Amino acid sequence: ALAPPLCASALAALNLIESNPSWGSELKEKSIALRDRLSQIGWQRPVGEGPIISIILGSDELALDYQKRLEAEGLLTVAIRPPTVPEGKSRLRLVIKRNTSTKAIQQLLKVLKQK
Repeated sequence: ALAPPLCASALAALNLIESNPSWGSELKEKSIALRDRLSQIGWQRPVGEGPIISIILGSDELALDYQKRLEAEGLLTVAIRPPTVPEGKSRLRLVIKRNTSTKAIQQLLKVLKQK
């Protein structure tokens, strides 16, 4: 069984979600907009509409290079490499939150424009 503080936290989170019905649509809109922006700067548009966005880069080295470049800008990004994904399908995994700042998205796009 869950500890009482965990149950209380989960209940409080559910109450927040219920009290703010626009949060889900705001997150979806932000996720779609980022996918569109990635496409506009020359990347293949990531599939889907949700907040987890994968940018397939191919090589392990390139994925790690972008991870380091983004971390240098203060952006936490994870390079996903084999054996988690097939050889030649290494990628960056981005997770967008509803409150991800415009500044953070601009920083992300700035780094990703520099192919």
